[in-house]
Amino acid sequence: MSPLVTDASYSNAYSKASSLWAVAAAAALAGAAVVAVAVVRIVQRGIHPLDRAIAASRGQRRTGSRRGGEKRRPGGSGTIAAELAPTYDSFNELMGELSPARDENRRIVADVSHDLKTPLTVIRGYAQALYEGRVPPEKQQDYLKALVERSTASADLLDSLLAYASTEHPDYRPNMRREDVCRLVRAFVAHAVPEAERSGGSIDARVPKDALFAQVDELLFRRMLSNLAGNSFAHNPAGTHVEVSCERRGDAVVIAVADTGLGIPGHLRGRAFEAFVTGDDARSSTSGSGTGLGLSIARRCATLMGGALWFADSPRAPFATEAIIELPLDEAGAEES
Repeated sequence: MSPLVTDASYSNAYSKASSLWAVAAAAALAGAAVVAVAVVRIVQRGIHPLDRAIAASRGQRRTGSRRGGEKRRPGGSGTIAAELAPTYDSFNELMGELSPARDENRRIVADVSHDLKTPLTVIRGYAQALYEGRVPPEKQQDYLKALVERSTASADLLDSLLAYASTEHPDYRPNMRREDVCRLVRAFVAHAVPEAERSGGSIDARVPKDALFAQVDELLFRRMLSNLAGNSFAHNPAGTHVEVSCERRGDAVVIAVADTGLGIPGHLRGRAFEAFVTGDDARSSTSGSGTGLGLSIARRCATLMGGALWFADSPRAPFATEAIIELPLDEAGAEES
């Protein structure tokens, strides 16, 4: 009797089965591709109303807000599915919150460009005139003095920008240590006396005999006081007196930097701590108005040390301006003292 399955028939059946697997695999891949295309099209149709909403929202921001606070979704009612309506509203709210930040960034770039261009233009013009021999000998000293002043102004602006950028960076971490605030105030005032005298003013410290401890970054603390005192001398006439004091109020150490100058103009009081806000509307670096970063950096320093900085509404007599810094008292340090 011959066998039911021969080698030839087995090989033939195996070959046919292998072909069927290849056909099945190809069919499965083709089916998966068709399903994927269908899913993509369904998703695209589903998000198309949201795309139109986003595009319309951008157009509204360019052309201005709607009249009378009218709240209409693009394309009329029914254009956006009910499930997408909350997403559209949330998107509009987010864009509304981001818009002031973008405007602020544009303003900062414009202000920095202006403040750098002014002294650099003078430096280039004066240097070229000296190089070409167009300056009479009797005026060369004045030209050189102007070059030094404008280059110093540019360097000060760049230093302020570096400090502003570094302290505003989200990864910046202050080097906090327990320090005697009274000692730091005395040391700062001692180093600030020459600057005060060059400005035609004076500065002194009023601190208690007992130590007052707080967690501070000494570098940030000095910069904070330096910016506040420097602002007092830069924006007030000769003869201005600055007093730096500290005292304990409850569970806080309060430092005050007060001056007998002209006070803060009313139109600047609410914006004094904003970056690049100065008393000179023309923003001329030759006017002595400064960079407009000093007070902003000072407040940031206070914030980084866990404190706060503001201007007193009613400064102590005889002062016209009084900046108040409040830092948390280090109770452990107070007990040891």
